Amino acid sequence: MRVHTTGMMAAAAALLVAPGSAMAPAATATLREPGSLADRGIAATRWAAHATAAHTTLAPLRRLLDEIGETPSLRAGRTGSGARRVYLAGKHRPTFLGVQDAAIGASTEVPNRWWYAADARTLALFRPLAALVRAPLDALPPRGARCGSASSGPPTLTSACFIVVASAVAPAASLWHLDWGACARRGAAFTALTPLSGPQMTSERCAAHGLEYEPWDAAPGDLARVYDYARGDAVIFDGRLPHRTAPFTASALASVAGGRRLIVSLSFAARGGGATERAAQIRVLEGQTGGYYELDGA
Repeated sequence: MRVHTTGMMAAAAALLVAPGSAMAPAATATLREPGSLADRGIAATRWAAHATAAHTTLAPLRRLLDEIGETPSLRAGRTGSGARRVYLAGKHRPTFLGVQDAAIGASTEVPNRWWYAADARTLALFRPLAALVRAPLDALPPRGARCGSASSGPPTLTSACFIVVASAVAPAASLWHLDWGACARRGAAFTALTPLSGPQMTSERCAAHGLEYEPWDAAPGDLARVYDYARGDAVIFDGRLPHRTAPFTASALASVAGGRRLIVSLSFAARGGGATERAAQIRVLEGQTGGYYELDGA
């Protein structure tokens, strides 16, 4: 296993892409079809059988995020893309590196932040959730190892973070992008997102909890789709899937308990892609995480 840690956060490694022509209604049902991740580049999975099960799994992570929010040193914050390391009290002293969103947060009164697990013990706190949401990853067909690489296998957890959005997201501020744009091949890496806030697993919708995406099998001119977040449900997508935060207003965010949109983001990387692919994975992770990540194999 390669474990890497550096100092401050490098420049973001997401690659900007062109937006779709408009937004289509939610089509989450198709994302649950077998093979959706391989065919469309995106899948949804219900990882909790009911709301109580979701709460049991998410409660320890929510307590961690609440503790971050109560840390006095954070309230001062920093402007732009500054980062700040936070050590929480407790048996294992969880450590997070906070990074302010320069694109969205800099233009709002309340900055939006990413809080990355900054050491092995903190990342381990996210592994129970990662094990529950990874079903679509385990169903992927084998990629086949490149010459000189480790054996190909299911993607492994490399990093984890909390995404805290505390202000409205205007359409112009929410940019279409690829999370792992530096990776040339599909199937090299994936992002899984599941909410700590927002609707339960019902038909209820919240305008502040959406992900816009353009599936690989969309016909030219098709509308962009939207996935609605719900606690106990996760969306997993390939690092080369165009997507963005579905824009929402301040009034929509005000309807969320606590007035913040809270998402857990888990990153997974595949093995066996060769030296060039591994170098691209490292480049993205160093740009996203602020320095700590884990990579299995080569």
